[in-house]
Amino acid sequence: MTDQPVQQNKKRKSPRGLRIIAAVKLFKGGLLLCIGLGLFQLVNRDLAEIARKLTAAFNIDPENHYARLFLEDVVKIQPKALRQFGLWSLVYSSILLLEGTGLWLNVRWAKYLVIVSTAAFVPEEIYACVHKFTWLRLDGLALNLLILLYIIQLVWPRKKTGDK
Repeated sequence: MTDQPVQQNKKRKSPRGLRIIAAVKLFKGGLLLCIGLGLFQLVNRDLAEIARKLTAAFNIDPENHYARLFLEDVVKIQPKALRQFGLWSLVYSSILLLEGTGLWLNVRWAKYLVIVSTAAFVPEEIYACVHKFTWLRLDGLALNLLILLYIIQLVWPRKKTGDK
């Protein structure tokens, strides 16, 4: 008999970096889920009255230029638009929650899903950086590229020299 316990059936714990990415995705997915559900709650409600109550709750002068623009624009929002944004929020939140859960559990399919979903937005982010440069856009692009490269190296690790 050997002194070492057999750990073949135990799942390997996710690396810390993967858990951080998973936690961020779970947070963003939960937040987007709440936003999506909140948008559905606003369908067929008096948005102008809600906006007036909001400005009053935050002690914002309704004659303030930006508050006036807000109050004027909110009445233009159609129920169809709220339903569409609510639906897209729920779809995207489900993807984020799926990715986050899969990464937290360290399953291979989740890593592939993150690679595809992150890589899909890189060309758009590059385009935005080139045509409408801001440091925030560049930071977002750099962060997404780092995440992408990190997860790629987890899925396809480099062979050590001497390995065949």
